[in-house]
Amino acid sequence: MAKRPTMQDAPISAVAAVAGTRDTEMSERKETRGSHPFRATVSTVLPHAELRDDSVVVVDREADRFETVSPLGEGSVGRVELVRDNDIERFVAVKQLKSADEPQHVLRFVREARCLGQLEHPGIVPVHDVGRSDDGSYYIVMKHLEGQSLDTLILKLRAGDPDSHERFPIYERLRICEAVLRVMEYAHARGIVHRDLKPGNIMVGEHGEVTVVDWGLAKNVDEDTGSAAAFAENGDEGDPFGTRSDTLLGTPLYMSPEQTQSDAEAVGRSSDVYSMAVVFYELLTLEHYLADAEDLATVMAGVRERDAQLAYWVTSPHQPRVPIEIAYWLQIAMKKNPRDRFHSAEEMRRELQRAAGGQFDVVCPTTFSRRAFRLGMDSANRRPVLSLLAVLGFVALAGYGAWRMFTDFSG
Repeated sequence: MAKRPTMQDAPISAVAAVAGTRDTEMSERKETRGSHPFRATVSTVLPHAELRDDSVVVVDREADRFETVSPLGEGSVGRVELVRDNDIERFVAVKQLKSADEPQHVLRFVREARCLGQLEHPGIVPVHDVGRSDDGSYYIVMKHLEGQSLDTLILKLRAGDPDSHERFPIYERLRICEAVLRVMEYAHARGIVHRDLKPGNIMVGEHGEVTVVDWGLAKNVDEDTGSAAAFAENGDEGDPFGTRSDTLLGTPLYMSPEQTQSDAEAVGRSSDVYSMAVVFYELLTLEHYLADAEDLATVMAGVRERDAQLAYWVTSPHQPRVPIEIAYWLQIAMKKNPRDRFHSAEEMRRELQRAAGGQFDVVCPTTFSRRAFRLGMDSANRRPVLSLLAVLGFVALAGYGAWRMFTDFSG
C-alpha cells in the first residue's frame, strides 16, 4: 500500500476540498494517483510552531503546498483530482486542463474559471485559486464537494433503494428542485445561463445542500455569441447523454428545442428553464421522457417534437404518483415553444411555491378535488370549531335526508 500523506511529507497536486481537514481524516484516504498527477511547484507560506528550549518558536515550513491524494474524475480534455492544501490544511478539488494546444478548450476553461469567480452563491462551487502546473497546463483550485449527483440519486431511486426513498421522498425532491431554481435565479439575474443543466451537474451533499456544477458552457447572454469563447470541447457524438459542442452546445437529452437548432442567439434563460424541467421530471417520476430513444437522431427529434407524458400518469412501484399540480407545473416548463413556458427561473420557482402551497389552477377533476381538499384543510386549521360544526351539520343533514328517503320508501 502506498505511503499515507502527512502534513510534513507533501507531494503536489490540485483539486477541491472542504469539510474535515484533520490529519486523521487524511489518513483514511488512499493515495491512488494516475499516471500524470497534477503537479505545481508552489511552496507553503504559512509558518508553524515548534518548541525549542522550552520556548515556542514560529518557523517557516518548506513544503509543497499542494499534495495529490487521488483522482476524482477525468474527461477528454481535463481531469479533476483531490488535493491537500498544506497551507490552509484542507482538501480541495483541482480541475486541470490536459493540454493548452486547443484554443477552444482553453477558452472554455478560462470562461468557467471567471464565471465561477463572479458567481458567489452557496449553491455554486467557489474558486479558491487558478494557476499553471509544472507542465504548463492551466488549473482551477475549487471547493471539494462531498455527496452525490442527481444522476446517482435517480439511479438509486429507480432501483427502489429503501434508504434513498426514505431520505428523498417526493416532497424532499421538490425542495431540491426549489434549491436548483434559486441557484439559477441568482445566475440569471446576472445575465449568466448555464446551457448544460443535467442530473450529473447537480450535487446533493450529506446535509441536503444543493450545488450546481460544471459551468464550462455558461455564458453571459449580453456577450457576443459569435466570439471564440462560444466554442467548447468536443463530446462523444454517439452518446446522447454526453456534452456536445462547437455549434451544438449542451447535452442532447436535456437540451431545449432551441438548443438543437444550433442558434446561440435563441438560447437564453428560458432554455435553462426547459433543461431544469427535464431534470426535475426525471427526478420526480424516475423516468426520462425520452427513455426509449436509442440513438442521437431519435433524441434530437424527440426534443424538438415529442411532448412528455403528464408526470401524474408516470407510475413507479417504489413511490406514489407525482402530485397533479406539480405535474401541470412541469408541463408548462417543458413547452416546446419558449414563449409558452416560464420565462425565468424566478417565475418557475414562484409557480412551484404556489402549486406546493395549494394555490394552483383547477384544470381537471383531479385538480378540483385536490384544491377543494386543500381549501377544506386550510379552513379547518384557521377555524377549527366552525369547520367542525359545518361537518356535523352536513352529516346531520345527510342523515336526515337518508332517514326521510327510508321512511318514504317504507311507507
